[in-house]
Amino acid sequence: MQHPIGMTADILRKIGSAGYLVTMFRVNGAVEMRALPLLGDGPTHVARCDDGEGEEEAYRAACLLANAVGMELPGQ
Repeated sequence: MQHPIGMTADILRKIGSAGYLVTMFRVNGAVEMRALPLLGDGPTHVARCDDGEGEEEAYRAACLLANAVGMELPGQ
């Protein structure tokens, strides 16, 4: 199994390839990610994990963000 940091990066690249600018913030015990449509023709999607700032939390937030933009990830 791939380490979560590699899986997180893969997910975020896929979201970017789908036409989104992805940002990530780690602050005050939370990881928050946003996907902004590059063409400005849709909503901004936000995913947040409030239980830590580590790689596991970043991976979970990336999975939530992928679901928010309409992507299905393998195994989900």
